[in-house]
Amino acid sequence: MALHHIIYLSTPTHAYSQADLRDLLAQCQANNGPQHLTGVLFYSPRQLLQVLEGSAEAVRATYARIQHDPRHYGLLKLADKDIRARVFPDWSMALHELPAAWPLHQDLRDLAHLDVAALGLNYTDTMLLQLVQQQLLAA
Repeated sequence: MALHHIIYLSTPTHAYSQADLRDLLAQCQANNGPQHLTGVLFYSPRQLLQVLEGSAEAVRATYARIQHDPRHYGLLKLADKDIRARVFPDWSMALHELPAAWPLHQDLRDLAHLDVAALGLNYTDTMLLQLVQQQLLAA
């Protein structure tokens, strides 16, 4: 099976409580398991970053559903491409909380100051985000 991933950034509509995060993780795992999707969700009260990986059909269908989820807004797709291997093969979805001071704000230019290495992405996606950062700093 050819593998695909989508990485996106969005803004939560409100700060999630620990119960909200547990419920969100459980929902993601329940939805993703049968679709053989894996990935990780990075959460801060001001920004979400999610990596979804699996078959192109399942990833795109899930992303289409995510686009209409009222718990967040302002989706920005950072990657939508085929991949050679899963980065998170054992996680139907993992959740990693980031500090509230995570440097992403409403202004996309703040992406230029993101510590990409701390996100735990594969080499290709790290390079992609670094390229975006360079373009933002040059603008």
